[in-house]
Amino acid sequence: MMKSVIFGVALAALATPMVGIAATPAAPAKVVVDLTTGDLPKLKARLLEALPKLKAHYANKGKALDAVVVVHGEAYRFFLKDLEGTPYASEAGLREAQADLHKRIDALRAEGVRFEVCSVGMGRLGLKPEQLQPGVGVAASAVIALIDWQNAGYAYVPVH
Repeated sequence: MMKSVIFGVALAALATPMVGIAATPAAPAKVVVDLTTGDLPKLKARLLEALPKLKAHYANKGKALDAVVVVHGEAYRFFLKDLEGTPYASEAGLREAQADLHKRIDALRAEGVRFEVCSVGMGRLGLKPEQLQPGVGVAASAVIALIDWQNAGYAYVPVH
């Protein structure tokens, strides 16, 4: 008899909505993209088109996607305001694609994607922070940024 009463009380407690307790939102999925490619089609397919799809995938699961892109290697060329006075000034295909790149990178930034460019490589190439697109940050180094983001729980995804 006592077991039946305890079971009934427990079952009633489970069935009763708890007032004042809000559902906690799911923790965001976290990704750090190690971007080194200088190949424009690869950049478009594996970053500019892939990140919105990843964001949509997690949104459908009720989660946000917190994304950071660490830029180094051959990828600096895609994050410059203007190619004049840079090692990439003579790249005609890049010059033609630059307006579209700016628009797509700005759209990702508007969705909360952060971009960090390696200052070590910038120095080697003679690039200055003021030459970067607005809103693109500078990291002390790509290696330090990748270590820090991974230690903060971000999944590592290479785009090389």
